[in-house]
Amino acid sequence: MSSNKTLALKQKQLALFSIESCIGNTLLDYDQLPRFLHGRNNKVLTAAQHAELPYRQVALSDGEVFQIKPAEIEEPTAEGEAINRKYIYPGTRESIVEEAIIDFAKKGEFSWDVGSAGYVYDGSGALKVLFTMYSLRKHLTERGKEYKFTELREALSVLLGARYKRFFVGEIKVGNSIFRSARKEFHYLSAIGTLSTGDQMDSPVKAADVIEVTLSNEATQKIIAGDYRTYDSRLSLSMDSPVARYIYKKLSQKWLNVNTKGEAGMHYEIRQNETISDAGYPLSSQATKRNSTMLSAIDELTRKGVIEPLKSVHVVEQKRGRKIVEVKMLVFPTQDFVDQQISASIRKKKNSIAMKKM
Repeated sequence: MSSNKTLALKQKQLALFSIESCIGNTLLDYDQLPRFLHGRNNKVLTAAQHAELPYRQVALSDGEVFQIKPAEIEEPTAEGEAINRKYIYPGTRESIVEEAIIDFAKKGEFSWDVGSAGYVYDGSGALKVLFTMYSLRKHLTERGKEYKFTELREALSVLLGARYKRFFVGEIKVGNSIFRSARKEFHYLSAIGTLSTGDQMDSPVKAADVIEVTLSNEATQKIIAGDYRTYDSRLSLSMDSPVARYIYKKLSQKWLNVNTKGEAGMHYEIRQNETISDAGYPLSSQATKRNSTMLSAIDELTRKGVIEPLKSVHVVEQKRGRKIVEVKMLVFPTQDFVDQQISASIRKKKNSIAMKKM
């Protein structure tokens, strides 16, 4: 395939990604990884603390282990002579900023004449998202998330510096050789820069600088390949519970045969402990706290119109002796969520047909 045709295919896919009627895109599989630690404790480490614990691991329900390395952040001391180093794990703040960046990418190509956030793609393989700090803060404030500019800048630095790895525990024997199955280390953002608006005198962009975020190859390829699913990004960003946001994305990605007609797909099973852990949320040793975390997420999904109110008859506790080891919950969709999934499937099919015609 010629380079011109390859570029045309990529530009076509980006146009489909940012189609005007799109309410949001969640990257398949990628958005289901616990890349963020949502607990409040031990997310900011000193150099000494980091030396003792250089990474965190989350055991995934599919048998894999997900490893997170924090970002190294340098900042001057009060005297301005020395440099302090601290290590920050990506958390809820970073997950929200990352989601907003992808949301900006769906707004279409960035133009100085228009001035609103958008993407730039030159065919070299790097997808860039451009926006101002003001537009980022405004975007999040409109969804009930208040952050100072300094907090947002730090969040971008943490997203840039954090690293991830996923692998299977144990060893795999192939013939007479033994291998440890591991995937290479990856990250989400590959670069962050600024573009001066000084030469754009007629542009409606009022900020002194425009932030230019270059997505990693992993994230870019998800978008270029159409490996995403429609979901309501405004609804997701407005959620208070990180677990609720994780479940909503999972339901949007996995619950493809959803219906309210009593057919296969009329309900979806959620495992409490598995879900909390996979979401990157601390799994308490106390059953009551685990249950409280999950019910809070379920309640928010109900209030947001994603699922119907949970009934006690649809909650089953699994016990080992007197100890509750897992709780299974059957959730049922609202008609609004069914309509979202139907529209998402139609869009996915149209995208596939359009790409085949290229």
